[in-house]
Amino acid sequence: MDFDVTSIKNRIIGYLQSTVSWATILLFGTNTRLIDAVTEEVHNLAKYDEYLTRETKWTLAQNKTSLIVQSDILRYKPHRKIGAIGTIKVSSSSTFDSIYALNIPVPKYTVFSNDDDIKVSTTIGENLLASESYRELAVVQGTPKTATFIANGDNYETFTISNDSFASAYYEIYVNDVLWTEVNDLRSSSSIDTDYEFNNLLDFTGIKIKMGNDIFGKKLANGDVILIKYIETLGIEGNVLSTGIITTVESTITDIDDEKVELYCTNTVRIDGGLGVEALEDIRTDAPTIFQAGNRASAKEDYKIIAKQHEYVYKITCWGVYEYNLDNNLDLWTFLDNEENVVNLSAITSGGLNLTDAQKSVVITYLNNFKSPTDIVQFTDVEFIYMIFNVQTFVLDRSNPLSTVKAAILANLLTEYDYTTMDFEINVYETNWKSFIEDIIGVDHHTSYIEIYGLYTFESAYQSSFALSLFPVTESTIKIYISTDEETYTLIGTDDGLGEFTEESGYDLVGSTINYETGAILLIVGSGLDETYTDYTIKVIYRIDDDDLEFNKRYQYFRIANSAEQNITIEYIPE
Repeated sequence: MDFDVTSIKNRIIGYLQSTVSWATILLFGTNTRLIDAVTEEVHNLAKYDEYLTRETKWTLAQNKTSLIVQSDILRYKPHRKIGAIGTIKVSSSSTFDSIYALNIPVPKYTVFSNDDDIKVSTTIGENLLASESYRELAVVQGTPKTATFIANGDNYETFTISNDSFASAYYEIYVNDVLWTEVNDLRSSSSIDTDYEFNNLLDFTGIKIKMGNDIFGKKLANGDVILIKYIETLGIEGNVLSTGIITTVESTITDIDDEKVELYCTNTVRIDGGLGVEALEDIRTDAPTIFQAGNRASAKEDYKIIAKQHEYVYKITCWGVYEYNLDNNLDLWTFLDNEENVVNLSAITSGGLNLTDAQKSVVITYLNNFKSPTDIVQFTDVEFIYMIFNVQTFVLDRSNPLSTVKAAILANLLTEYDYTTMDFEINVYETNWKSFIEDIIGVDHHTSYIEIYGLYTFESAYQSSFALSLFPVTESTIKIYISTDEETYTLIGTDDGLGEFTEESGYDLVGSTINYETGAILLIVGSGLDETYTDYTIKVIYRIDDDDLEFNKRYQYFRIANSAEQNITIEYIPE
């Protein structure tokens, strides 16, 4: 049966004509207008019913609120805005190298900023001791806020805060100055438990807190004072991806004698992991997977599924003793004391970066709610392998402008091999990436190869020993660069094809070596550098003998380097 306007109208007329009382009534004039009005309303009701039916289907719903309502069945709670986390360095000295005579308390929710719109707040109270020239403080991006309510003493009394920037994780609820505890379901609480439920408003415009009824959770008394402390965050827009950005102390700080102290601050690491409210398609994908994991982490896939629900985890891989034995060509059932019950994780944030130490700690604490007590969770930093595509392209059809074809090649490569598209344990095969370029409109054929690079640091002034990610390394392809800002790199030397290095003018690399078979490099810079060795980043660009790029460690991750590093040349085929 169809419910378009014409079909509905024809059925109404057909029904009326089939009745005795309407058989002789002409269907025009006022009668027709009445039928048209009824037809239109029935049609609208049919469309609305179709809309409501679609919104009840998990795979078809287009409104986020529809999935949020159904998420309760899957025991899944979509996230609100998430504040970035990291650490900042504080000191009473502008050079961070002098001490203060007394201890300086730095309370929880002390605010620092970039002297503009990005503010960060401490998540715990700490003391800058008189013996310390500086201290690292854990912070979350956002501004501290409070809301106060007076209870009526109702059963299951609720309180609502309308703020679409209410951050996940960092909030506290006090009743008459006593901190209460959040639970997933008050039905698990006893009559004396000072517990509450915490839920998002369906449209993420705020949050709602639900208290007990003296059967399931303690009931509030009339006149009780409820204080809610929380963080108002910018979400993804509050990520601080460079160092030295947070340099202003917004709060007033005093020492233990209550004397005002001038503090200095800077972020020596990035502050990231901030996200907006969970997207519709993320809810649709993630809720069933976490439900299937059963809220317990007992296998590799369980750990990956549950960890990805945490706001700081964008992509993740997991391995244990089985994979360790497999990778090291050992019998799969070999018992290894140091590897038994160890759960190894490597993960990146939504910004494509390694998790900070603070973020790793938060994720491990989160996983403790799901894992076996005997499992030992530990993180290994991701080893990024950056790819530089060197593409020499030839175009036959002159109706395709060279600039357009070049732009298309670059755009397609940046999309196909971006960290958001790639994942752990994904290799890059020559046949795939070369055919991918050949399929771009305008490309007749091309001659191309990939260079790769990794980033390293000095272990002392100015020496470093490290192994390149992939090997065997092709002789005479290694280029070593140095940078103090990870943006502008200076070439300091190249390999000579015999296992040693030829330095650029102004640098001394005597004693530096490369083992082409294993990728092991000993870098010794005898002269040419004058900054503190920890300020330098080493970039090593090279090629390997194999045309395919295949990971050899589970924490490796292939991704394309930035657009400025890609080398694409293009020309017309001569007529």
